[in-house]
Amino acid sequence: MDDTSANTGIAGIAADLGVEPHELAQVILQHVPGGKIRVHERDAVNPIRPLAGDVTAWFGHAVREARKARRLTQVELAKKLSDLLDREFAPLTVTRIELGQRPTPLDEVAALAHCLDLSVDALIREASTSTDGEVGA
Repeated sequence: MDDTSANTGIAGIAADLGVEPHELAQVILQHVPGGKIRVHERDAVNPIRPLAGDVTAWFGHAVREARKARRLTQVELAKKLSDLLDREFAPLTVTRIELGQRPTPLDEVAALAHCLDLSVDALIREASTSTDGEVGA
């Protein structure tokens, strides 16, 4: 693979965040509910990747905590998202995201960050630094 190829896997994510792959792996292991990991032989730099369901729960927990910190209800957040995305965004969808029952497409991640007055990076960092670790609490 040449230097112009896109980085993928944990090495690519770590590079995008400006951290070492082993540092990102430590954050994942410390803060992903359940701490489940999957080993992939094809990731030569660092074989640790979170399971997709755990990342969904981890992100949902961060959305919930950010929403509560801003004293928004799920209904209010859904309305903001509907207005921003120019499509229906039901409160139930917010609930499912927060409970880790629904993966969040990138356009919705960006919209959630905007509605919560955060950058996408800050929302992800908030997820990784959450201390109570309870999903759906």
